[in-house]
Amino acid sequence: MRKFFISNWQGKTILAVTENQKTVEIIVCNKKIGKLGNIYKGIVKKSKEAMDTYFVQIGQNEDGFLLAKDCLVERLEHGEEIVVQVVKERSRFKSAKLTMKLSFPGVFLVYSPFADYVAASKKMSNNERDKWISFAENQKRGHEGFIIRTAASDSTLEEVERELKHLRQTSSRLLWESNHLHAPTLLHEGFDCIEQAFHNYISSGIDEVVTDDKDEYEKIKTLVEKIDNDHSSIVTFQTNLPINVENEIQLALKKVVWLPDGSYLLIEETESMTMIDVNSGKSRSGVMEINKQAAIEAMRQLRLRNLGGMIVIDFLRMKKEDEQLILQEVQRASSADRKTVKIFGFTRMGLFELTRKKIGGTLKENLEPATAAQIDNQFGSW
Repeated sequence: MRKFFISNWQGKTILAVTENQKTVEIIVCNKKIGKLGNIYKGIVKKSKEAMDTYFVQIGQNEDGFLLAKDCLVERLEHGEEIVVQVVKERSRFKSAKLTMKLSFPGVFLVYSPFADYVAASKKMSNNERDKWISFAENQKRGHEGFIIRTAASDSTLEEVERELKHLRQTSSRLLWESNHLHAPTLLHEGFDCIEQAFHNYISSGIDEVVTDDKDEYEKIKTLVEKIDNDHSSIVTFQTNLPINVENEIQLALKKVVWLPDGSYLLIEETESMTMIDVNSGKSRSGVMEINKQAAIEAMRQLRLRNLGGMIVIDFLRMKKEDEQLILQEVQRASSADRKTVKIFGFTRMGLFELTRKKIGGTLKENLEPATAAQIDNQFGSW
């Protein structure tokens, strides 16, 4: 059973996603320049030919970088005004990553006016995929591109066609407006975190949405009715949420995660990778039991903290034949993750390697350094 809990905390809208009564994601809504999905009319400021990179001003004192492979033309000139979209948000060390290949996500499909390809979700059956790819190819005009989402499986051709028409109109209107506005300026705001979460999860099911914020309640009710009117009754307003959002955030920022039997994980985040060390602690359980618990909890923590990139897990030493069982446990646990996880398994030194697609900042980054440090000082890392 999946539930959304939405609350206002320290001036930020927080969405906690629970599955079977365990928190699996904490999403922080931040209004900022360079938000994922935002589309800007920007100005080309400079280029680094050796890196095939352009720097584009998208706001006051805010630049993003654009790789040559993400341009629609062979060469851009200094001072040229172009339309770009944020595909990766700014981090502590990098500017926002941009593309000129725009995309407009809907519930059933993602529309790209310049992509020139069609695809369908890999989660569909082969027959479903063939049906929707055929539909997309028949609808395609010129250099348009479509990705048919999993949610289309439960919809009709007419519903998807209606959404396509709406996304086409949105794209055309934006490109027309861009010709009449001065850069740098925001042309289109990407989904806020609540909208994005609904679009990500609607196909696999949302059982209940609870908020303690009256304004958010009205907004969410309208959003759910727009996506699927039959599900508007799942949204409720409660003064006191069934979970303590602040407590969930505190736990998700700690380096140490205790497991039920007294063993624990030590999670170290760096810019280049995340290291998870499994420790027996006070546990009297056997090595395999601890490692199984650790595999499940480690995958939950990656989702909870939105950790991506290279990840290494140092499990307790075990027999070689038992490593396959832990590999299977990680595979099972990762199947619930909506982000792409690639599992490489154990190295010759006994370390377990995987990668998780980076989308957006980590929980700690999204809370901003001051907030995260304040919580750390108040409650400690342990």
